Amino acid sequence: MLDQWNHDEFWYPAIVIDTEKEWAAGTYVRFADGDKQWCSEDQLLQVDIEVGDRVHARWAGEDEFFLAHVTELKDNKYALRYDDGSKEWTTLELTRVTR
Repeated sequence: MLDQWNHDEFWYPAIVIDTEKEWAAGTYVRFADGDKQWCSEDQLLQVDIEVGDRVHARWAGEDEFFLAHVTELKDNKYALRYDDGSKEWTTLELTRVTR
């Protein structure tokens, strides 16, 4: 699941924790960094990252995001080629996208 964090234009990977309760409408999600939020349906997307897509990824798990292209998909992992030419395999949890 990709969720649009309330504080910027990016879509981040998130796990659904809970859905609509009496006291709150929407879906409650947890992001890879542990943050949680309630979100509306228009803030959720199915994961749809494909070869050729442009993503922002955390090189070697660092805190900062860098621009990269997805070059291969295998077993829920993404091969990336960063703008500086470096390459690595990563997971959805270490990426964010714009849509």
